[in-house]
Amino acid sequence: MTEKQPWYVGERGEHIVIMLLTRIPALRVTEVGERDHGIDFFVHIGGGEAPGRIFGVNVKAATSMQTLVNSHGLLRASRARHLQRLVKSYTFPIGLFAVDATDGTARFGWLLAPAISPLGGRRLHPPERVDTIPVNDDTLEQIVNDVSAWYDASSSTAKAL
Repeated sequence: MTEKQPWYVGERGEHIVIMLLTRIPALRVTEVGERDHGIDFFVHIGGGEAPGRIFGVNVKAATSMQTLVNSHGLLRASRARHLQRLVKSYTFPIGLFAVDATDGTARFGWLLAPAISPLGGRRLHPPERVDTIPVNDDTLEQIVNDVSAWYDASSSTAKAL
């Protein structure tokens, strides 16, 4: 059962995520026009230096983090299944930000995780459970590094062919 949230919660959560992401100078955030498909924002990495390096972001906000994730940091199962169904056909990584709109805290997890195969090729991995971690500057840098490594794996595989 979905708890009814005040009207401002979703918008506040989105603003918090934009603020967090734009702490990293190499990131540019753009809104997605149609939001019924599991993505709220596109995040572009590197500006003009590495065009085409993007990942999608879904934002879920509530007045209490426990509404979104359990005590182990896992996204609530029914919410995770729904979101993973929405994003399963995308061809780039998709992350989730769970935001407590009351205190501004956020957690991050992958809905469609960037992964590199042992042979160096890239793939997208839909995790069985969406495990979230607290967002801080180190988390944000790791997200950028993971996505960049994923795109780099694609480049090196293409060059090898």
